[in-house]
Amino acid sequence: MLRRRPAPPGPGQGPPPLSPFETWIALPILFTACVYNTLQLVPVAALPSSVARVLGYPSDLFRLARLATTTPTRELREALAPEGWLASASIVRLWRANYGAQAIENLLWRLSSVDGRKLYLVLGAEPLMACAFCASDAEYKAYAIYRVLSVYLAHAWVLALLTMPAFGTLATLMDYVLQRGHVAPADELRPVRTRAHMRVVALAALAALSAIDIARILWATDVPVQGIWQHWHANAHLLRHMLLSLLLTLVWICTRVQLPAVKVMHALQAMSAVSGAVESRASAAASRRADTTRADSNASDAVPRAPL
Repeated sequence: MLRRRPAPPGPGQGPPPLSPFETWIALPILFTACVYNTLQLVPVAALPSSVARVLGYPSDLFRLARLATTTPTRELREALAPEGWLASASIVRLWRANYGAQAIENLLWRLSSVDGRKLYLVLGAEPLMACAFCASDAEYKAYAIYRVLSVYLAHAWVLALLTMPAFGTLATLMDYVLQRGHVAPADELRPVRTRAHMRVVALAALAALSAIDIARILWATDVPVQGIWQHWHANAHLLRHMLLSLLLTLVWICTRVQLPAVKVMHALQAMSAVSGAVESRASAAASRRADTTRADSNASDAVPRAPL
């Protein structure tokens, strides 16, 4: 007899529980990505030095010093000198530890021109100090695009993992491994959560964000008037990680209940069982008919015939 698919949970039953794949793989990766994006919103000065090397909001030099973007290079050089009043700032000490004193000199040299300051406000300090082989604005922008694109590619992988079909091959295989080879019988299969319907929307939103971010790097040349909006790189960094955190959260929340699909093997087994049952019943009926015919024949032979 064919097994009936379980009905979806009613109003009082609540959502299905998390699957082993969600509990041990998807949820920890989501938590790690959200923590990473949250730490990117925290100023470097508020983080330990060991963590600030790879995490933390990269403080803008002009906002850190509370100076206008038109401040002469001489004042910036005096502030960034080993005995200057900005030398003890955590971001400056981090620059010296990661890139060396010569990289700070190269940064100051780039800030000595108007075009160099525009490039700094768009790209930030890291490309101007870390890219030793860059010589032109296009090369600095290519380095910045590589760094930004790596963040989006990592989040694309996280979104692809979160929106994996609940009964797909990879998710089923991971559940099998996590449950140490235990496979639930067909009558124990229950509805599960799924986010597969969010894959196209989430990846399209991520692609749009990356396109806007890369366009900002390539074509943001006009510097606004004095104020917070001049700091293109700092504002884009904060907005990028806030939107990425929001996108991950929305994908995790927007779930649907999916019924377990009828496995091909289960369907074949059911068809085989039905076919076997029909054949056995037909064979039994034929056997009963043969027995009845044989009994009738024996009974007719046993009846004595009257003499003529």
